[in-house]
Amino acid sequence: MFPFNVRVYAIIENTNKEILLSKELIQGQYVTKFPGGGLEFGEGTVACLHRELQEELQQQPTQCDHFYTTDFFVQSAWNAQQQVISIYYKVSLANYAAVVTNQPVPGSFNNNNEIFYWVPISEAHAWVHLPIDVHVVKKLQNLG
Repeated sequence: MFPFNVRVYAIIENTNKEILLSKELIQGQYVTKFPGGGLEFGEGTVACLHRELQEELQQQPTQCDHFYTTDFFVQSAWNAQQQVISIYYKVSLANYAAVVTNQPVPGSFNNNNEIFYWVPISEAHAWVHLPIDVHVVKKLQNLG
């Protein structure tokens, strides 16, 4: 078991000042977070982001710019023996309209137990659950 869990996430903003969030069923809990996921052994962070977005959105990013890497301790909510390190990239997509979104309704998921929806940046703090995501939303709101 590795003591570190490295996560890579996409910050995708549309022209309406909304960001894309993902609602996912993880170990029996609904979690709203940024699109993305875990770094696999032998994979770089940008390659991880490309893989995750292909799996989740069926798209490859056209641009990835590093935005933030965790700079404080976060214990995993699912494994008390792991420290989470999250890396966030601002991402552009070729086709924002192709992102399949739904209203965040419990039980309304695609085959991956995940739904996507656009949330105004100004309201995103009320949606995200993970401590690092909360921190990132605050950073995004301070830029606006």
